[in-house]
Amino acid sequence: MTQLIGNPRSLPTLKASANLEALALIDASPYNNNDGAPGWTSTNLFMRQIRNLIIDGTARAPTAGFQAIHWPASQATTIQNVKIRMTQASNSVHAGIFVENGKHFHAIVGNMLTRIRLRRPHG
Repeated sequence: MTQLIGNPRSLPTLKASANLEALALIDASPYNNNDGAPGWTSTNLFMRQIRNLIIDGTARAPTAGFQAIHWPASQATTIQNVKIRMTQASNSVHAGIFVENGKHFHAIVGNMLTRIRLRRPHG
């Protein structure tokens, strides 16, 4: 079980530096450097939670890659009360949340959405 939980009355901020060299500020499953495969598959990820945080990527240049959260699909997982700050530049390549590895589920949530509910399709 992994949890990152901030104070809901005074949200702490995780701020990316301008020269961040990572897939995401919070990376729940770093890729294997040898073959590019995720470190864990979705069937091995249980009980993960991020809540009550501000993730700030505004120090990164708009054309420099930035993802606030790399969050492979997992079981019993939540992202709740998380504010993601990214550049507002029209040429931005920033993404808020990158989700992968679930059956019939793959999503990139970018800077145009402020609230979203993602539901996995059944079947």
